[in-house]
Amino acid sequence: METKILKVTPEMAAKMLENKINNRRLIKGTVDYYANQMRRGQWKLTGQGLSFDINNRLIDGQNRLAAVIKANRTVEFLVITGVDTSTFDVYDSGKMRSSADVFYIHGTKNYRATSSIIGTFESLKIGFSETANGARLREHFISKIDLINSFEKNKEEWTKIVLDAMRYYSYLRIYRESIIGGFIAYAYFVKKHRYEYICSFLDQLFGIKMYENPTINRLTQMLIKDGLSGRKIAQKNKLALLIKVWNAALINRDLKVLKFTGEEEFPTIL
Repeated sequence: METKILKVTPEMAAKMLENKINNRRLIKGTVDYYANQMRRGQWKLTGQGLSFDINNRLIDGQNRLAAVIKANRTVEFLVITGVDTSTFDVYDSGKMRSSADVFYIHGTKNYRATSSIIGTFESLKIGFSETANGARLREHFISKIDLINSFEKNKEEWTKIVLDAMRYYSYLRIYRESIIGGFIAYAYFVKKHRYEYICSFLDQLFGIKMYENPTINRLTQMLIKDGLSGRKIAQKNKLALLIKVWNAALINRDLKVLKFTGEEEFPTIL
C-alpha cells in the first residue's frame, strides 16, 4: 500500500466516484454535514481519507467525495492506494465520534448534558427536525467545532445553564435536560431575558415554587399525566407547548386549551 496527501477538486471527486466498488448507499445527512464543514473551512486533514484497491477502484470515501462536489471546494485528503479488495467489508464498521465524545475529550464536566443542551440551542437558532420516530431533536449541519466554540465563548454561563437544566430534570422529569437547557439558553442568549425571570418561570413549571399562573400549572399537569400514560407526546410537540406557555406568560395571557398537533406552524420564542 502507498499513501500520499492529495488536493481533490470537485472534478477529480466525480471521476473517482465513477470508478468504485459497489459501495454502501450515500448517506445524505452525512454528505450535507461534511459539505457544510468544507464550505466553512472547518474540514481538517486526518488519517481517515480515501482508499483505493489495487485496480484503483474506490473502496472508502464516497460520502467525503460527494461532499466535495456538493460544497464545490477543493479539499485535501490522505489517499491510500493498493488496498486489498477483500478488506472492503470491514470499512466503516466503527462508531462515529459523537458530540458528547468530543466534549469528553475536551475535558468538559457533565459532557453528555453539555453536548445535548448546546446542540438543542444551536438547532433552535437555525431550525430543527425530528428523527424518524419523532423522539428526539436532531442537530442541523452543526459541526462539533461549532459546539465547542459556542461553549468556550460563554463557558461560565453554559456551566450554570447545564447545572440548572440537570437540577430541573432531577426534580421533575417532564422535559429532557437538552430541551430545558436549550430553552434557557435561547431565552437568555438570543432573546436577552433576565436569567432570574427564566428560572422563575421554570420554578413554577417544575413545581419548585407555586405561583398564580394557571397556564403554567396546566402544562405541568398535562406533562405529568403524559408521563404516566402509554401514549407519549412527541418531543417536538412538547417543546412547542413549552414555547406557547412561555409566550403566554410574558403577556399574562391564560391559555385555556393547550395543544400542538404538529400541523400548525412551529411557535417562535418571544
